[in-house]
Amino acid sequence: DAKWLASEPCAVLEGKTYRGTAFEYDIVAMMIAQMFVTCPWVLCGVLGLNFAEASAFIVSATVAHGLIWNALHPAMHGLPDVPIAEGLPSSWLKGLRGSAYFNWLYANHQGHHVLSGRCNYNVCAPLVDHVLGTYVPESEWGPKAKTSNLPESRPQYDATEYA
Repeated sequence: DAKWLASEPCAVLEGKTYRGTAFEYDIVAMMIAQMFVTCPWVLCGVLGLNFAEASAFIVSATVAHGLIWNALHPAMHGLPDVPIAEGLPSSWLKGLRGSAYFNWLYANHQGHHVLSGRCNYNVCAPLVDHVLGTYVPESEWGPKAKTSNLPESRPQYDATEYA
C-alpha cells in the first residue's frame, strides 16, 4: 500500500532479493550469536545441560528454524527460493509446502499481516505466541482480511508475485 511504500523500512529493503523475508547467512550468524547470549542461562542453569550440549542445541535449533523459515517465508511473500550460496537453502524442505503443517504455519502468518504485524509473530514456532499472549486465532483476524482463503484466491506460493 502507499503508506508502506513511502516508509523508511520499505526504502531499506528496496532492491534486496528477499526483502527481509529470508535467513541469509549473515542473519543466521546474528541469530546464533544472540542465542549464545540469552539461552545458555536457561539450557545450562535450568535444564542442566553442559556448555557443549547447550551449544549443539542452539546451533541445531537455529539451523532447523532457519531451514523451515526459508522453505516457507520468502515463498509466502512471492519471493524466490533461497539457494545454498546465499543462505540456508529453501529446497531442503520445499516439499513440505502444501502439507498440513505448512498450511497451519501459513494461515498463522496471514494473521500477522492482516492485523498489521501486531500478533502471530512466530512464523515457525507459533507456540511461542501462545506462551507470550501474542497469538490471535483465525476466527478473529479472518473477517478483517481483504482477501479470502478460497481456492480461487491468490496461490500460497506465487514465485512470480514480485517478478
